[in-house]
Amino acid sequence: MKITYVSSFNAKSILSYSGTGYYIPAKLKQAGDQIEYIGELRRINPISQKVKYNLYKHVSKKNYLIERNPDVLQLWARKIEKELNPATQLIMSYSSQPFSQLQIKTPKVFWSDAVFASMINYYPIYSNLCSESVTDGNKMEKQALINTDMAVFSSQWAAKEAIKHYNVPQEKIKVVNYGANIDVDFTYNQISSMVKQKPLHECNLLFMGVAWYRKGGDIAVEITRMLREKGINANLTIVGLDPGREVESLDYVRSYGFISKSDPAGQNLFRQIVAHSHFLLLPTRADCTPIVYSEFNAYGIPAITTNEGGIPSLITNGVNGYMFNKSDSPNLFAEKIAQVFSDKKRYTELCISSFNEFKTRLNWESSIRQLRSILLEII
Repeated sequence: MKITYVSSFNAKSILSYSGTGYYIPAKLKQAGDQIEYIGELRRINPISQKVKYNLYKHVSKKNYLIERNPDVLQLWARKIEKELNPATQLIMSYSSQPFSQLQIKTPKVFWSDAVFASMINYYPIYSNLCSESVTDGNKMEKQALINTDMAVFSSQWAAKEAIKHYNVPQEKIKVVNYGANIDVDFTYNQISSMVKQKPLHECNLLFMGVAWYRKGGDIAVEITRMLREKGINANLTIVGLDPGREVESLDYVRSYGFISKSDPAGQNLFRQIVAHSHFLLLPTRADCTPIVYSEFNAYGIPAITTNEGGIPSLITNGVNGYMFNKSDSPNLFAEKIAQVFSDKKRYTELCISSFNEFKTRLNWESSIRQLRSILLEII
């Protein structure tokens, strides 16, 4: 297929959108498709919109979303129309916005993790919105869903939200999981060996993310403390952010901040942390499709998390981790971790089945295969 991948960011950079925006076109190309890029659409956002953003922020004390404004998205559409190769068989995007004002006959598909309405007051960036952004955001989302030939979502939650808020016909929606944004290729024997080499005198929990409160960092600290009260020598490793002095001063917390996986030193440190980790612990308050679960399943590490947003499309209780309600007490999380960790056979089986979920379902090869079958039916 001849596909043009459109994005507001630089999709040729692996750093874009945690790597997902990069891997989608890269893996399509690897599967044999011809990929052209029309990217960094946000570079043409008018200065006047930035002024408007600051006025809302400092005068009205409200959040204003530039990239939900109809005039901005009209500019995006004109750029796509101008640069689109006439030989393109299909236009694809990571989000709905590029299609809201795009009126051309070439088939269009976006693969996203949420719709606008479900994000309002769910993530900080979509909280305290001005009424203009709420109105425009919903209008542009609905128009994009009308204009697109197929809306592919990375979770059942996102798909249901599209139907609920925008009355999208069921036949216009598909669900395909994202893959893991890492390039590793372990075997079952290697994972089994890695699990056996993990220390058993301590339970090493790993919190990884850049949004401390939303990802439940404070809850992770409390879960670790309760495990220690239960007699489990639990430690919490924090990667991706600075949790603050109060947390860093705790003797059962190790904080590494941001680790760059683009340089050898960072890669080596990351491998050491992974090798010693028993569970990924993310008691998140709000999430769409966190790729990190798939990534750590690739190392045979199960996830302890909540059943928020699209997470149930990634985690199956007792298979590649355990989910709890976000209203559940930290003690419930701690009890489950203690039960599994104290039973070596049960823990080992959970690690192997976690790896199997990655190997059979949560990888890009499997996801791209499903996506391509959808795309081939459209062109």
